Amino acid sequence: MPAKTDRISKFHEIYNQILLLSLCAFVIICPFSKKISKVMLVSLLGLYLWSAIFSFRNIFKFRFADLWARSYKPMLIFFGAVIISTLFSLDPSYSQKLIFNRYLIYLVMFFIGCSLAKNRRSLILLLGSIILISLIIGIGCVWDKIYSIEPRLFTSFHININITNYLVLYFPLLFSIGIFSKSKYLRFASIIILISLLIPLIFVFSRATWFACVISLVLVSCLKSKRSFIIMLLILLAVGFFMPAKVKNRATTFADASTSARVELWDRGIRMFKSSPVVGVGVGMFEKLMYDPKYKMPFDTSPKLVHAHNTYIEILAEMGLLGIFTFIYIFSAFFILFFKFSKRDFDAFTKAILFGLAGSIIANLILAMSSTTFILGLQDAVMFWLLFGISVGLIRSSA
Repeated sequence: MPAKTDRISKFHEIYNQILLLSLCAFVIICPFSKKISKVMLVSLLGLYLWSAIFSFRNIFKFRFADLWARSYKPMLIFFGAVIISTLFSLDPSYSQKLIFNRYLIYLVMFFIGCSLAKNRRSLILLLGSIILISLIIGIGCVWDKIYSIEPRLFTSFHININITNYLVLYFPLLFSIGIFSKSKYLRFASIIILISLLIPLIFVFSRATWFACVISLVLVSCLKSKRSFIIMLLILLAVGFFMPAKVKNRATTFADASTSARVELWDRGIRMFKSSPVVGVGVGMFEKLMYDPKYKMPFDTSPKLVHAHNTYIEILAEMGLLGIFTFIYIFSAFFILFFKFSKRDFDAFTKAILFGLAGSIIANLILAMSSTTFILGLQDAVMFWLLFGISVGLIRSSA
């Protein structure tokens, strides 16, 4: 009997390693290939769900013992709002597809992140994957900028990627590692990668990304010490002073075609919300209804886009007050817990990860004011919910 138990335990350990390595591979590949990342994601979720179905002890315990714990309720409540919105959707079959293609995947990735937070070795391997892909993206962007005549940067190694989304995900985390980690190798690696990411950060010409990164860096510095906070402010002022004229002009100009297009898109979202204020028009319905004459202004000249370029307005339009309040609850509950436990005496590694992830979450919430993020697609959005799950798991493990 002990021999059989040892074999099961060994198989369980090997299976978990395969799951972890698959996740790390997904982190590295997902920015550059939608098709491959989708296949890898389906395989990854299949491995995770298969392990849950067959009740491997640690995952089984997590899913059923911790599922209704206080920290996770906001996520489940929001998912309930998604289901209700789908039931009352103007096109229930279309909304149902998006539940399985987006929101269910985000929920599972969130719980995978929570479980990863319990294992230091798993976190280190995942962090190594993030460091590697950040370096690859940075080098690719520098390469493309050198050999491109385009003023704005949208590619890395000539592949179109959501540079802004990955910047707000990884930049604050790498910065936090640089100032909190006691490992000189991690600090050196984070500094090198941050330098490589400066080129895409500057030449992406995204005001929301600049603002999101600046605010997150200032807040992470503030968590370190008052001295770090003041030094960061001085560095940001100096960097801003020496920026190229085009960058300064972009940063200080708001009345342009981009802003006008967004305002018109937001107006459509508000009109959809008013037509069904409680549960919205249905999950994913913004992209189907945005060209419906019922929701367009007579003088509307916005380009043919399919999303609201404001995550909050898109959720408000698609899921109504029920959706937006439960969505806000997810993050308000997290930050209440975060500030409650942030004053505890964490070890340097936990501080570096937790404070960096908090900065990434803040940066994403800011970027979401002018872009549809983390509720769209199976690349950067999946990474957001995975990292958010890790941050919640770290807080719970320290409670």
